[in-house]
Parts: sequence; C-alpha cells; structure tokens
Amino acid sequence: MSKASVAIVSGHLKEINDIYKEVFKMDTQQLYNYFIQLESEYTLESVNNYAKMVHMLHPVKYEQDTLAATRFGAFS
Repeated sequence: MSKASVAIVSGHLKEINDIYKEVFKMDTQQLYNYFIQLESEYTLESVNNYAKMVHMLHPVKYEQDTLAATRFGAFS
C-alpha cells in the first residue's frame, strides 16, 4: 500500500506548479542560469530540487545513477 496521501500529492503538485509559474516568466538567459544553478545544487546530496524530483520519477535509473555517482565521488 502506498504511503502517499492526498495532502502529500497536493503539496507535490503545488511545488511543481510554483516552479512552472516562475520558469515561464524567465527569458532564455535567466532560464539557462536557473538550469546551471539546479545542476550545481544537484551535486549536493541533501538538496531536493526540481531536477532531483524529475530524476526520482524513474526509480530504477535514479538508484543506478546514485550508486554510480557515490562510487565515483560525486556525492562525497
């Protein structure tokens, strides 16, 4: 049985919606800078941002990538 509740799913959708609202206001350079920032933050294991959320939508690939990154020191 899933531990996802209506409140958890609603909160998740609100976070995604908030991100989309901000992204659609950006010009190309701002969007590029935002993606660079996300990539930089993503190398920190404790950060939970949009890039990580999308990656986690593919649990098998996420686990493989996380193990590989840990092995090669990306999360150290």
